[in-house]
Amino acid sequence: DSARPDLYRALDKSSLPSVLVVDCTKAAASAADDQATGESLQATREVLERVTAAISAGEAINGVMIPSFLAQGNQPILPERRLQYGVSVGGPCLGWAETVTALEGLAAAVRSGKRSGSSVNATKSGGK
Repeated sequence: DSARPDLYRALDKSSLPSVLVVDCTKAAASAADDQATGESLQATREVLERVTAAISAGEAINGVMIPSFLAQGNQPILPERRLQYGVSVGGPCLGWAETVTALEGLAAAVRSGKRSGSSVNATKSGGK
């Protein structure tokens, strides 16, 4: 959060648009580690909360990447294990219902931010 003003100055200095796309994932989680998956999803939720607040305050965030799939979590591909339908085989993902809630919150923040003069778009990125 505290690095954002420096980031905007660097973008301005290089003549690039001063808008951001925020990746809400935490790539460090291992597919086989339930604790890491839980921590990763909690980190994703925390990033989404901060991004939603920033958008609502009028900050120029052009989009978000949300790790999302039909069911929450992820699973390893193992020869002796049958895969669960709708669960990511990549990184940990939010489930569909939680994704919808997050997108509704982002949409409300966009409407609020537009009233304060910012131009923002919220997008969803599917899981792996």
